[in-house]
Amino acid sequence: MNTFPTTFTDTYFLDSSTTSGAEQAALQSLAEKGFGIQLGLSTEDVPALQALSVQTSVLKYCPKDCTERFKDLPTIEKWLEKERLVFLLKEKSSGQLAGVAWTGPGTSSHIPGGKLTGGIRLSEDFQGQGLATPFLTVVLEHTKEKYSREQIWFECWQSNAGAVHIYQKLGFKIVETEPSQRLTPHGTFDPDTRIYMKLG
Repeated sequence: MNTFPTTFTDTYFLDSSTTSGAEQAALQSLAEKGFGIQLGLSTEDVPALQALSVQTSVLKYCPKDCTERFKDLPTIEKWLEKERLVFLLKEKSSGQLAGVAWTGPGTSSHIPGGKLTGGIRLSEDFQGQGLATPFLTVVLEHTKEKYSREQIWFECWQSNAGAVHIYQKLGFKIVETEPSQRLTPHGTFDPDTRIYMKLG
């Protein structure tokens, strides 16, 4: 197994001809729609990540993206130090960023045995095109095959029904729920429920 990256790195697009099974099928599905998945993050990707982090749908559920993950170059460098394998979904014809996902070490008291965590964001410009499921399929399969087969877990908000549906579709099971308060882009809090899920 490889070591999770801890910094910006050389990037390349995953090739379906060098993969198999679910990952290969998902990459082919994305290619038919005109998209590819770039593995790794370079400094040239920073402006696109910053723009994605302030989209309304991302701010609603993931306000920390624009403050603790993708705010600026130093912020991203600090985030990458946590060991983050980054996947960028890009439209081949334009090079435009359609989504970002990552996996890496992480534990939670809500997920006994959970060793890996991750996240996925899809740009508002590309939602509704059937991209999230094959994108996340590649992320999960590639992580397991090339980096680690440890227990993968995600967390999300119950009100984010689209994310919950996709996770469950790909085999995530709800382990625990917790009533909580979701931070809004306006700095206030809305009642919501945090959902903790593990794969398999």
